[in-house]
Amino acid sequence: IVETILERMIRYQQIVGGHFPYSTIEQKSCIMPLKDNPKLDALMGIIETIPKDKKAIIWARFVPEILMIAAALESIGESYVTYRGGMADDERERAQRTFMEDDGPRFWVASQQASARGVELASASIHLYYSNSFSYDDRKQSSMRTSSSHQKSKSILYVDIVMNHKIDKQIVTALQRKEDIAEYVIGEIKRGQT
Repeated sequence: IVETILERMIRYQQIVGGHFPYSTIEQKSCIMPLKDNPKLDALMGIIETIPKDKKAIIWARFVPEILMIAAALESIGESYVTYRGGMADDERERAQRTFMEDDGPRFWVASQQASARGVELASASIHLYYSNSFSYDDRKQSSMRTSSSHQKSKSILYVDIVMNHKIDKQIVTALQRKEDIAEYVIGEIKRGQT
């Protein structure tokens, strides 16, 4: 039952993030971007408030979200690099090196699974969580990417973009409790609330 609930939560998370997952007879898995995306609008509103001399990391769980965010940044003339699964090692190294340069791109758009470990991003002082994985460890590791001796900023800002939908609220609640989503769901089942 937990696996079924987690599958449903993934689908809801994709929809809340701006993409409708579906399948056809020909293809098992398809994704359609939604016309209206309040979550992306909220992200872009936050981006407008970031001083031009600050760099930010935008964490997104799904590749279509990463690509959508990159396109939105490009549409307003912002510089960025993407970092996701499937990239060659030299592409990953180049992305990190470029982002860390003082005059490098302002935004790092990535999934926690791809760059939450072993990647130093101390040139950034802001973390924007567009969407989270279901793992507390991914969240903890991603938040540590700006913690190093090379960090120039005295404070780091962490922002979760949470839509008024049960899925976003449950994920953030579980992460605040330092729980993986599976643990949270099992707890909710035991309490009879899911």
